[in-house]
Amino acid sequence: MAVPVFDLLQDPGASAAARGAAVAAAGAVVGLMAGPGPALLAEQFPVRVRWTGLGLAHSLSNAVFSGCAGLIITEAVRRTGNSDVPAYYAAAACALSAPALLWRPSGKAG
Repeated sequence: MAVPVFDLLQDPGASAAARGAAVAAAGAVVGLMAGPGPALLAEQFPVRVRWTGLGLAHSLSNAVFSGCAGLIITEAVRRTGNSDVPAYYAAAACALSAPALLWRPSGKAG
């Protein structure tokens, strides 16, 4: 959804209502994941290493995908001249994380 929503938000002909609806829909999707997401991630680690595992996974993913995002996106837009790079970056991050969630171990962590 990143590319179409980003294009809609950048479209000068799009109405404020359409832009607001797109932002509200994207926010609703994020909100639906914000509740169960952290619990799902925490349960992927055995209890004895849960805090360390979750903290390390969270810190590394933020360092790679969030911490460097501004630098990578700014340089990619500058070199390519393509203003859609932020949407492509978000879509690529989602494409990388989806298989990781599908590959997660099943059963009760303990």
